[in-house]
Amino acid sequence: MKVRVLKVTTIFLIMSVSISLTAQDKNLKKNNFYNRSAIEPFTIQTSSNIKFKFDNKEYELGEVLRYIIEHNENIAQIVFDAAMADSDYTKFQTKYSPVLVVDGKVKDSKYPDDAVTGFSGTGQMERSATVAVAKGFSSGTTLTAGVKHSYINTIDMVPDYGDTEYHQTAFFVKAEQELLKNILGYQDRRTESMLKNKEKIVRDITLYNVSLLSLDAIINAWDYAVAYSASKNAELKYRETIKVRSIVQSNVNLGLNESFYLNYWNSLVASSELKLSQTEYSLKEKERNFLLKFNIDNPETVKDSVAVLANELPEIDIENALKTAYLKRADYTQAKLALENAEMALEVYKNDALPSLKAGLSVTALGQRDHVNDSYGDSTSTKYPNYEATISMTLPLDNKEQQTNERNGEIMLKQARLELSNVTKEIQNEVLNSIDALKTSYNVYTKAKKTRVEAEIYYTRLKQNLRRGRFSAADIRDALDGLIDSRQGELQALIRYNASLLQLDITQNRFFEKYGIDMAEIIKKKKENNS
Repeated sequence: MKVRVLKVTTIFLIMSVSISLTAQDKNLKKNNFYNRSAIEPFTIQTSSNIKFKFDNKEYELGEVLRYIIEHNENIAQIVFDAAMADSDYTKFQTKYSPVLVVDGKVKDSKYPDDAVTGFSGTGQMERSATVAVAKGFSSGTTLTAGVKHSYINTIDMVPDYGDTEYHQTAFFVKAEQELLKNILGYQDRRTESMLKNKEKIVRDITLYNVSLLSLDAIINAWDYAVAYSASKNAELKYRETIKVRSIVQSNVNLGLNESFYLNYWNSLVASSELKLSQTEYSLKEKERNFLLKFNIDNPETVKDSVAVLANELPEIDIENALKTAYLKRADYTQAKLALENAEMALEVYKNDALPSLKAGLSVTALGQRDHVNDSYGDSTSTKYPNYEATISMTLPLDNKEQQTNERNGEIMLKQARLELSNVTKEIQNEVLNSIDALKTSYNVYTKAKKTRVEAEIYYTRLKQNLRRGRFSAADIRDALDGLIDSRQGELQALIRYNASLLQLDITQNRFFEKYGIDMAEIIKKKKENNS
């Protein structure tokens, strides 16, 4: 009787467990989980260089960067800023552009009645116009050349006393030169140099920001790869948890485990299913960020994308890395050019203490006749030349503006020297830190890879021995968690290493140069096309 009761109880227990498992696993059969291998091989596509695969095509990093720069809308805005970096310098050049001067005058006068009306007439009518072209030069010289034509008619004047109606013409050339404050364009040349320096500072800083945004887009692509891997690992954990639960069920049936072990593994299955849902949500979020940074409308484009990661540690010459950084870093260049500008600005401020001494020379060819043609004939023949030389001086007696500017210029020069010294030290620290981070991240990657290999071996062998009841469910749970974590950890460590590789390039500001991106040409096209 006892034997029969035991058999019935065992059969009932087996049926209950089977029904419970069937209800929970309905979904899995659709995905064919049970027909998959126990542990899928873990693979990361690696190469000596960073690459990407889209639509079964492989692209070098330089090609991907060029695509990002051309399509990322945030980067496009910054590139437009770089295209406008020369604005102040270009505006300053207007000072040397030719200027057309045109003016006219209409004048009607009536004289008082007196005894000499016959000599002066009762009034006069005058119509005149002047057309001239003026141009400034970098030597501080201003040159003006033009023609003036006047028509004069004296009313009621006796003809015997002079022409009552005539045309007066003149061709003239005038030169003006600053002799002290801006001699030979002294101030203008320094102003021009400062504006050129400012243009380079703005452009270099802008391009540095472009490199940071480009790196951000690349890291977004890698974040997508990490999220994709996390989703696959969560799926693997879900599948493996179900398989282990089946083994626990068998052990319970054989009396090798207590029945409540099965309840524990049922909870682990539910937990792993929840984790799978969370990773799928995270994957969609990273996919949207990926599409945004690459400005891609069709999500299908990135579904099968693959990040090919570099897994070799390059040789690093610290001294050469520092030299490259000092030569190319935007902040170092900015500090040097700011020091140059401060020195030139102080020179200009000191020079402003000098008086403004201007000398001028004009030559005019006059003509005056009853008829227009005759008057112009006199002017062109220089029959009646007129020469005039002038000199003028202006000197403020209490120029507080100049004194304040000179004082501030000396202070700003000291600030610029301190800034250059500080930036030099900061760059040294950043380069050394980047090199250390690169070496450390590579070391972490190699350790993570070894950890993953050992975790796979441990889990596989542990699961094989679980059927014999030699290990507890907690052992296999910990082993599975370790396996999943080690796979995800290896990928993340390798991506951190690749990010460190690119960060070292950015620290030396050779990011675009290394990958064949001609930013000067891109900026030029933006200026020409404005698109």
